[in-house]
Formats: sequence, C-alpha cells, structure tokens
Amino acid sequence: MTRIRQRGVTLLELLVALFIFAVAVGALLKVLGEQARIVETLEQRYFAQLVAHNHLAELRLQQTWPALGQRNQKRSLAGLDLRLVEDVTETDDPALRRVATRVYSADADLSNESPPLAEIQAFMGATP
Repeated sequence: MTRIRQRGVTLLELLVALFIFAVAVGALLKVLGEQARIVETLEQRYFAQLVAHNHLAELRLQQTWPALGQRNQKRSLAGLDLRLVEDVTETDDPALRRVATRVYSADADLSNESPPLAEIQAFMGATP
C-alpha cells in the first residue's frame, strides 16, 4: 500500500502566520494613530497662526497707537477655541512699539510657561 503524501498547512503554521499578521496590524494601527495626532497638532498650529496674523491685521486697520501692557482675549476659528495674549512694549525708538502676539489653546495653563501654538512679533509706528 502506498502512502499518499498530504499537502497543506498545519494548525501550528497557521497560528504563527496569524500571530505575525496581528503584530503587523497592531504596529500599523499605532503608526496611523500617531499620524492622526500629528495632523491634529499641525492643524491647531495653522489655525493659531491665522488668528495671530488676523489680530495684527486688525491692529493695523484700527490705525491707532496700541496701548502698552498685556491683554488676553478669547478667539475661535474653525471650531477651535484659542487664547490670544498680546504684549505691547516700548522700544528704543519712541515712535515704535513692539507688539508680541502669542496664541495658546483655550485650556493651556499660562502660569507654567506652556509653549504657544503660534507667536508673532511686529512693530507698529505712531499714527500721524
């Protein structure tokens, strides 16, 4: 009687292949989750830059001398709540003032020096 040789995959080989596939899928999901978090951070920074630029444009359109000191404002753009901090200081030239604009997320703790999402500095001249 001749023995017929069977071909196929054993249960152990199948389990090893499934394990390797599961590890690969897990690593892929981790990378995709990290990429989604990075995209969200970049989106927040982009909108914060827009808020900062818009604020400086508003200051220029007002055509008034910005008052010295620091002011906090709440801003919202594209469903994102932000906190804008404007710091106006004197410069060596009495006809110029430095306007530092920093934008944070609305829930950022400003007391522990958390880094801003966006920061822009500009100089504004006295209006004639």
